[in-house]
Amino acid sequence: MKTVNVAYDDSIISKLKNAFTSIECVYTEAMQNARRAKATRVDFYTTAGHLIISDNGGGIADLQDFLTLAGSGWGEETIKREGAFGMGSFAMLYACESIIVESNGQRFESDSQVLLNGHDVQICQSDVVHGTKITMTLEGLPETEVEFFNLISGLAKGFAIDVFVNDIQCEQPHRLNDDFVEIGVGKAFIPGISNADECPRYRNGSPILYFQGLRVDRQQHQTTPHTVVHLDEQQFEVRMPDRDVLIDQDKQNKLIESQIMATWVEYLTAKKAELNSDEFVKLYPQMRKHGCLDLLNDVPLVPKEVLFVVNEAPHCERPNHNDSFSEETSVHRNDIGKVLSIEDYVDSETVWQWQYAYHTGALCYATFSLHDKHWLHRHIVELDDDKVIVSSVDKKTSTSFKGDWVCMSCEFGETVLMEGPLDTVDIKDDVIFKDGKMYIPAQFTDGEAILKANTFSNYDDFDETAYQNEEQIFGAFLMRHNGSVLEAFKTALDNPYINGLGIMDKKFEVVFHAKGFEVAEVAA
Repeated sequence: MKTVNVAYDDSIISKLKNAFTSIECVYTEAMQNARRAKATRVDFYTTAGHLIISDNGGGIADLQDFLTLAGSGWGEETIKREGAFGMGSFAMLYACESIIVESNGQRFESDSQVLLNGHDVQICQSDVVHGTKITMTLEGLPETEVEFFNLISGLAKGFAIDVFVNDIQCEQPHRLNDDFVEIGVGKAFIPGISNADECPRYRNGSPILYFQGLRVDRQQHQTTPHTVVHLDEQQFEVRMPDRDVLIDQDKQNKLIESQIMATWVEYLTAKKAELNSDEFVKLYPQMRKHGCLDLLNDVPLVPKEVLFVVNEAPHCERPNHNDSFSEETSVHRNDIGKVLSIEDYVDSETVWQWQYAYHTGALCYATFSLHDKHWLHRHIVELDDDKVIVSSVDKKTSTSFKGDWVCMSCEFGETVLMEGPLDTVDIKDDVIFKDGKMYIPAQFTDGEAILKANTFSNYDDFDETAYQNEEQIFGAFLMRHNGSVLEAFKTALDNPYINGLGIMDKKFEVVFHAKGFEVAEVAA
């Protein structure tokens, strides 16, 4: 009967070269070997195309182990715990042209291709009796010492032992320490839990992941501080031989994120029992980030991030209340009356809501800021279009304004009345823009009010000159109806760009009629 079994081709050693995708494997494998040998430091030196790596660990008991594929020489416990598969030394052999390995008083030296072809090399005595020293000739080293230092420093940020480059120690800010907390899948430094002073206000991206002290997440992190996780090596596996990503990375990322979330829930629940309301609501950003807003449902104080007052007359040029117009405020349950829910942006369709809030001094609710069962919702009034009526008191005239950027109906009266669910306000010093119409009180002549009806900077072809001209034309329009024809005419002519027309000290006669106007120069 014919049988089959697992076999391998003799060319496997030469073909494995393509499995190592980066020269960085040389550095990371050397660091791992030093740590497993119980070294307290590993040193990298570069000089004239040579790389020297040394450590102060227990050394290599048998140099044959260094050249045995899948035969690491580590003890069974280390192999089982860390997945030490005996491939790291081959990353060095594939990368370099020649290599010298010295450890425990022994050494060998050879061209790497000779070793990969299976030829014997002589073992000699060495002066290196403690630790291990490896010297390689290879291409692809960074051109400058600074570049090389930055490269190794980046790889060593979370490594467990000291790393030096040309005798300069690398900073290792993500190294395990007592600030890391157990999260079920490993240990994590979580800003806000590990160090309350470093807690970010907003979500700061995916966590930085380390496996045996080396990065395995491939995320680009632009914000700080980061959540840093050192994964339990018994629960995760990495892709060999580079060891730079997890097996089932997407699935494992979700598991890790869920454990971080669960840690936050546990932490915030404990803080609720520990802190008074004033202190607990300061943790609102973390509760919102991590889905714990229900913890606030029975807290009598509303976090300041939830409520705001509009303390500056709004217009469309600064549409986000987080940037301007408003001020956050924290309010106790006993002091809460009606609260307005308005759109969280300002444009020509929503500016009236912000104006009503401004003129009534109302408390406003930042939409979706609380759990849907929070007690505050019973006090919230949705400011729908039909709930606010705008009108002119002692209406004088209705007309329209047609500029280059804004066309709208205009209504002039003695004052402007806003009737709504909180209060009725009589406005004398501001225009109100709603549903395409601007309501203008007597004596109001400020052309800047046109910003209530348009966001000029949203146009790709907008320039400051265009806006200034539109503002001036609208100012003249207001002066015509709330002032005098002469003042309106003077306002229209009061343009800083008119100086470039070469008409200084000239006199003109302007006659307006039904078809337009005529201009004639008057002799001086």
